[in-house]
Amino acid sequence: MLALSVLVSVAGCKKKEIVEPEPEPVQVHPDLFCADGTEGAGAPPPAGQEVWCQRSLPTGKWLRHGPAIEWHTNEERRATGDYYQGEKNGPWLYWFPTGTPERQGNYAHGVKNGVWTEFHVSGDRKSEGEFVEGREHGPWLYWEGDLRIEGAYIMGAPDGTWLEYNRDDIAVRERIYRSGRLVSQREL
Repeated sequence: MLALSVLVSVAGCKKKEIVEPEPEPVQVHPDLFCADGTEGAGAPPPAGQEVWCQRSLPTGKWLRHGPAIEWHTNEERRATGDYYQGEKNGPWLYWFPTGTPERQGNYAHGVKNGVWTEFHVSGDRKSEGEFVEGREHGPWLYWEGDLRIEGAYIMGAPDGTWLEYNRDDIAVRERIYRSGRLVSQREL
């Protein structure tokens, strides 16, 4: 009878299923938000100088995909932006080690594309114009001390009339380029 009661009590026990909890995604920095299917990597200062999101490929390799943050050695932010399929993509912002903006613009498939603005350490604009497939194209403006320079590029080569203006907005020099070659220059 004892053997039958043990058998009944063993048969009546349900096997407990052990469910492993999903691992929590690693938060490498509080400002880095990785989308589902990606995870954070790298290390912020003082242990490292860059954090980014990445996703695993079927080959076992990792590909940067999503936001990234970089720092200077003094632990000031250096850059923020996104990667898509391993290449910089979309808006990026860069800073000098002092914390003032250095440059900003967009990438498309890893190359500069669209309007870019560059700044002097003082925070004043240094240059502004458009990139097409990684090369300057169209009208550009430059600021160098008291001078403002304006001209145009055709796929990275200066072309046409370039003028330099003084602080009173008076043209003081004219340069003419053809396909990247300076063909004439005169003081005005």
